[in-house]
Amino acid sequence: MRKYEMMVIFRPELSDEDLDAQENLLKESVEAKGGKWIETVKWGKRKFAYPIMKLTEGFYYIYYFYLPGTEIPSLKSELKLNDKMLRFMIVRKEEKRGVQ
Repeated sequence: MRKYEMMVIFRPELSDEDLDAQENLLKESVEAKGGKWIETVKWGKRKFAYPIMKLTEGFYYIYYFYLPGTEIPSLKSELKLNDKMLRFMIVRKEEKRGVQ
């Protein structure tokens, strides 16, 4: 399994309960694919540099998790169907290795 970082921008009209529900859905999806959830970092509501779908702000979240690389395409296809997300991006985090 590899470590991944995912940034998600949620719609600005979502309540705290909706945002928590979205996080739980993501956790369940990662764990169902054989992954392990590590951490959630909430950046809060921020303004965009340019409008996205006629919106000027959204809730930013960063998630860290382990997941087999073969499961990333299926996770991305699930995320594309979520209408509460404006944007998402998943990147692989490099593990730091000691000097030998």
